[in-house]
Amino acid sequence: MINVKVVQIPGQTREVNLNPGQTVGDAIRLAEISVGTGSLIKVNGANASTSTVLNENTTVLITAKITGNR
Repeated sequence: MINVKVVQIPGQTREVNLNPGQTVGDAIRLAEISVGTGSLIKVNGANASTSTVLNENTTVLITAKITGNR
C-alpha cells in the first residue's frame, strides 16, 4: 500500500491508502472529493491529470484555476 495526501483548496485534506500503480483519479474517488471541470490538479507541485500514476508519500493538490485580467 502507498500513502497519498489529497488536498482540496478551499476545502479539505484527506489521506488515503492505495495499491501501487493507482492514479490521481483513484485517490480523488477514495477521498470522496469532487473535482470541477475548471480545477487544476498538481502532484508534488507538477501539473497532473486524473490518469497520473501515484507513488508513496505523494501529495495531490486540487485548486480552482485562477485567471488574471487581460
